Amino acid sequence: MKDITEIDSKTQTSSNRSRKKLLIFIILAVIGLSGYYGYKAYKQYKFNKQWQSQNEIAEANALEYVRDKYAIDAKVVSFRNDVYKDESNGDYWITKLYNTVTLESDGHKFNVIVKWKEKSPDGYDNYYTDEVEELLKQQLSESCHGEPVYTNISEYSELDNNNDMWGYLDRGGVYLAKDEHFDGSDLKGVLKDCNLSVDALAVDTVFDDCELFDMFAQIDADADFYSFDTMEHLEAAREVPGMLNGNIIGIMEYAPYITDYRSIHDGKNVHRDFGVKTKDDMLFMAFPDGNSESDTYTYDKVIIGDRDTINSYYDHNKLSEYLSSPITDGYIVNEEYKWEVIVCVYYPLEKLKDHDIEDVGLAWAESTTRYAIIPPEIVDDYAVFFLNPGEAFKLVDTKGLEPLEPKLSF
Repeated sequence: MKDITEIDSKTQTSSNRSRKKLLIFIILAVIGLSGYYGYKAYKQYKFNKQWQSQNEIAEANALEYVRDKYAIDAKVVSFRNDVYKDESNGDYWITKLYNTVTLESDGHKFNVIVKWKEKSPDGYDNYYTDEVEELLKQQLSESCHGEPVYTNISEYSELDNNNDMWGYLDRGGVYLAKDEHFDGSDLKGVLKDCNLSVDALAVDTVFDDCELFDMFAQIDADADFYSFDTMEHLEAAREVPGMLNGNIIGIMEYAPYITDYRSIHDGKNVHRDFGVKTKDDMLFMAFPDGNSESDTYTYDKVIIGDRDTINSYYDHNKLSEYLSSPITDGYIVNEEYKWEVIVCVYYPLEKLKDHDIEDVGLAWAESTTRYAIIPPEIVDDYAVFFLNPGEAFKLVDTKGLEPLEPKLSF
């Protein structure tokens, strides 16, 4: 009995010691965590206070800037840098020298870029952007002989190529320095330091030479002017949403209805045919890949040649039945500009009147491991398909067949 009692006593003592150690560990952990989170809270408090202080500096600089330049009183709407405040790298953003302050005066909103770490009277503003765009639209209409013009204008200011301003400031619009003003007429003077992009759509217009087009080339703007045969086609093109590889999808799909075109890129002002070509019964056009660095007019060099390569690719995969009812011969888009363009093929619906359009598809193949059949996009008089250079293709009728599962391996 004595031995058992002693053992129980020792066990109890050991258990008490373990509990004490655990309790001490918990207390130390709580103290450590409290200290850690207390430090984090203090650090966040200091960060928030500094951020608020810098915003107050930016506000004072912006309001003083517009009072000096325009003799107006304005109120602050927002601070651009606030979108970065709660990011994990907020400590990085708070070191930046500038902030974009959105102001409002008499219902007019505009931006002022000012320093936000120190008091400074200097900066940039896009106060005149609406006025500049209005004059630009007016001159665009005049250059199109007064015809209605639908424009998409984008300006992006360089701001003296100041490296600290890259990437995080809102530089959209026409920004001018504090000592620069817009006199209501000198478009070239205020746009020369902007990355200007213009897309203009008109109807039944010839884009003759004019001073505005020359000015765009001189300031290295990017501008495209499209004239459609009818307002119906123009409006339909505008309603098509989205971009594809830097191209307006509506322009791509409705290219056969564009009757005149002026292109201003890389300082070249060119009045030219839009570039829709003919191959047998179909039309086709190549559009530049906005992600490539190819010459602006590389797409003019794309051709479609005769070739039945697609048959061997489908035969290899025991899919020849999908080519058993061809509508066209076999073709291939030349591979030379494979990574530089995308091609649209336009096939007249008139030529498909003996086929159920639901059964019509464009079968293409690039190899035995890359192939598919594309359904048509119906655009007024044409069935439209998108292709890449290097792809062999033919139009087929797949009536009675199950949809082909595409294979897109490289």
